[in-house]
Amino acid sequence: MSDKIFHWSSTFKTLGEDDDGSVNIKGYASTNASDRAGDVIDHEAWTKNGGLENFKGNPIILFNHDYNKPIGRATSLEVNENGLELGARISKSAGDVKELIKDGVLGAFSVGFRVKDADYIKETDGYMIKDAELFEVSVVSVPCNQAAMFSIAKSFDSQSEYDEWKAEFSKEEKQAHEMEAVNTDEIDAPQA
Repeated sequence: MSDKIFHWSSTFKTLGEDDDGSVNIKGYASTNASDRAGDVIDHEAWTKNGGLENFKGNPIILFNHDYNKPIGRATSLEVNENGLELGARISKSAGDVKELIKDGVLGAFSVGFRVKDADYIKETDGYMIKDAELFEVSVVSVPCNQAAMFSIAKSFDSQSEYDEWKAEFSKEEKQAHEMEAVNTDEIDAPQA
């Protein structure tokens, strides 16, 4: 599987400001919805092989996927039939970011994660992500698709790098079908 980091964005709502000046927010970090590229993260992808465990150990919330800009901590994390629901407390020290959240200018989560298993979806030329490891959650200013509530943005250095990654899954899918065909031919062959 590829070691590329993916980002999935969705909106959140502000729950209010605490006495200490921090802001609480809550929303879905990912859902079962198909994105504009035809990719889907199955909610169960987060429950396989400890996909959330490392994040739970250090549930820092970032701004725009910048590891040098921590702005808060996750306060709740739940996988349910709709996706990955997240609550977070944005620090009073987040300054302008906190104020932009309060003003409703910033309103999207995005998760950075690694795909550990996925199936190619021929109809959409996308992927059904079946196993993922959560690396980080960010409040983002510009999600991949602002018109959609949820979207995915692959973090690749170039289009050719993304095309290479897609070809890897297509090749694995083709090899799996060839193996099935060989096995089927062996079963269907007349016995002598």
